[in-house]
Amino acid sequence: MSTLRIREITAADALDVLELLRGMHAEVGQTELYDGMATATIIETAKEGAAFVVEDEGGTFVASMGLSPMSYWYGPGSFIGEVWLYVAPAYRAGGEALSLLLLEARELASRAMMPVLIDHYRARGKRPAELSVIADRLSFKPEGQILMLSPQGGH
Repeated sequence: MSTLRIREITAADALDVLELLRGMHAEVGQTELYDGMATATIIETAKEGAAFVVEDEGGTFVASMGLSPMSYWYGPGSFIGEVWLYVAPAYRAGGEALSLLLLEARELASRAMMPVLIDHYRARGKRPAELSVIADRLSFKPEGQILMLSPQGGH
C-alpha cells in the first residue's frame, strides 16, 4: 500500500471528491444521486465547515470526510456533524486512511471547542468493523451508533 496524506479540500477538488463519493453512494445510497446537488454540498461544506481528502502518493483520492456546524434539534447547543465520511474499499484494511480522517476530526473538535458527531456509513444497517477497530485504537468511544469526539479529548 502506498503512503497516504491528508489535506483540506478546495472548491477545485469538488468534482474529484464527487467521483470518490460515487463509491459510497453505490454502497449505501437510498435515492438517486444528483451531481449538481452533491457538488454544491461538497463546495459548501468545504467553505462553511471542514472537508478533507486522503490521497495516495499518486494524488488519487482514496478517502474523504465533510463536517459542518449543526445545532441540536431539541434544544440549545451546537456540534460539528458529519456530512459524509467514506474510505474506498481498497484502503479500508489496516485503517490508515480512516485513522487520518478521525484524527483530523479530533483536532477540529479541540480547535472549535465543540463535539464532533460521526455516523459513519453503514452498509446494510451495520457499523463497519473497521470503524470500531480504529475507534478503539484511537480511544474514541461510540455513543450508540454515533462516534462522538469531545473537545476535551478521551472520546
